[in-house]
Amino acid sequence: MGSPEKTRIGHLVIITGPTSSGKSTLLASMRNGELNEKLKSLLPAGAAAWEEYPCSAFDGSVKLDESKEGMVLHYDIMRPFKKFLDSYEDDLASGLMDLADNVTIVFIKPDRDVLLRQLQEGEFKGGKVETGKGAMYLRSLLTRSMRVIPSSVRQFVKNVLVPGQRKSITDFNKILYFRYQESGWLENWYDKFEAFIARKKENGTRIRIFFVKPGTAGRKNWVLIE
Repeated sequence: MGSPEKTRIGHLVIITGPTSSGKSTLLASMRNGELNEKLKSLLPAGAAAWEEYPCSAFDGSVKLDESKEGMVLHYDIMRPFKKFLDSYEDDLASGLMDLADNVTIVFIKPDRDVLLRQLQEGEFKGGKVETGKGAMYLRSLLTRSMRVIPSSVRQFVKNVLVPGQRKSITDFNKILYFRYQESGWLENWYDKFEAFIARKKENGTRIRIFFVKPGTAGRKNWVLIE
């Protein structure tokens, strides 16, 4: 197994955005040569053929077996929320940036109504997000050591489980469905991730970041946010 001192990534491409923003769809568009010429020009040459990794592949370690000319990381900006982390710096997967000579980030930021529709269609197979039927998953969280869970999340879990409350949610994607609808909540996570990237730049990581959203013709019709 290699080590951070001996293994490097020439160019790391990160496809990121919130859950159900269209990261997998954009990756498929990149692989199939379906991106428009403007977006293609912003990506490093040859990126469409680079090996792709989910961020979960680095939950235990950011070590690589060997140095790579380039690689692609599929990264969900909701990971700190889902994994009860206090910051992006606490997410081991984000440490891949420290191994890269250059980093290009494609940040998908759909409009809120589009994101909600994609979450419902993708994660719930188009079905209705049920409420009022118990929250066994969240109840299981309360059996954990709550000391490792950020206070804001602890309070939200407790609020969800208040007897008589209509929002009984069974998993984190259903939590997200409701939280995406809260004024400023999603935007706060956008700001947190961009602040994290700014800190990485200040520490010397060479990063280019650009923003896209699905066009009106569907998720394959990507629009660059100027």
